[in-house]
Amino acid sequence: MEGLPRLTNPHVIVTVPHVCLPPSARHHADPGCDFLSLRYAQAIHRAVPESLLISSQTSRALCDNNRDECRLLTPMRRAFTKAVQSFEGHPFLVLDIHTFSRGSDFDLSMEPHVVLLYLEGHRRLESRLFSNLSARGVRTVSLQGSLENDIMLEAVKDYPKGEAVLIEMRNSIDTRDTVFLHAILPAIVKTVHSK
Repeated sequence: MEGLPRLTNPHVIVTVPHVCLPPSARHHADPGCDFLSLRYAQAIHRAVPESLLISSQTSRALCDNNRDECRLLTPMRRAFTKAVQSFEGHPFLVLDIHTFSRGSDFDLSMEPHVVLLYLEGHRRLESRLFSNLSARGVRTVSLQGSLENDIMLEAVKDYPKGEAVLIEMRNSIDTRDTVFLHAILPAIVKTVHSK
C-alpha cells in the first residue's frame, strides 16, 4: 500500500479480512475459508475505482483479521489502521466484505442475497445501503453485528467521521450473475456516492 489515494469525499475503504489462500500457502486448515469475498471486493473496487482495497494475506486460522487481537499483528490490519488514520477528520466509509452459505447461518428462515451487519448506534451507511438494495429487489436483511467485528469497531469508535457496514453476500451468487451485476453492485455504488 504505497501512497494512499486522495479520494473525493467520502473516502472509501473496501476490506476483505477472510480469504482463501492457495493450499501451498496454508499452514493450518482454514475453517473460515471465504472463497468469493475477494472477487466481490475486487468487483466493488473496479466499480468505485477511487476506493482503497485492503485484503488479507493471512489465514484466518492463524489470525482472524476481524478481531482486536490481530489489529497490529497482520499486514492487512496495519494497512487498514494506516488508511483510517490518514482519513482522520474527513468522512470515510468502510465496506467490510464477507460471504455466507445459507440464511440459517444467521438463524433466518428466508434465503437473502445479502445480510448487512451494523454496530448499535452506527446505522447511517447500513440504512442507505439497505434502502438502495431493497429498491433494486435484492433480498436483504439487516442485523446488529457483534462488537467482536473489529474492523467496523475501529472505523466508527475511533474515528467520529467513519461509517462502516459488514456486507455478507450469499456465496452462491457469482460476480457475473445478473443479481450481482445489475442489482447488488449498482446499489453499492449508489450508496457510496450518495451523502
